[in-house]
Amino acid sequence: MTMIGLLWPPGVGRAPDSCPYQDVRKFPADTFGSSTWGALHHSYKRFCWCDNGGEFSTNYTEDVMRLLAANWERLHELANLVRKDPAFEQFVLRHINGAAATDDLAKIAASARGSCPEDLAALCKKLQTQAEAALEEAG
Repeated sequence: MTMIGLLWPPGVGRAPDSCPYQDVRKFPADTFGSSTWGALHHSYKRFCWCDNGGEFSTNYTEDVMRLLAANWERLHELANLVRKDPAFEQFVLRHINGAAATDDLAKIAASARGSCPEDLAALCKKLQTQAEAALEEAG
């Protein structure tokens, strides 16, 4: 397997040679600030190869945290997407990290523990574990 094969999420298509934008301000306006899981997934499919740290990754972390902390009732939307695209689940989990607001991390962990739909128990456990680990990382 080539190095790009290790870095490139399966099912996303052919990896470009590099990120088409070096400055986060030059990305299309709808890249960040997603208000639905579908919009975030669309952005992920277009630009996941650019998610390599820095301001770009911080923006994605903010989107993931907002969708989980403030829109827990939409968890089924996330579950439907990750069933079809398991790499998207890894993307979401990667963006639950110590750079996020601790209030949001605590809210996600509590929601995953106490407000999880029964049919999403496995996903909730992953979200809870990741949020708790990020809280420890945040100190």
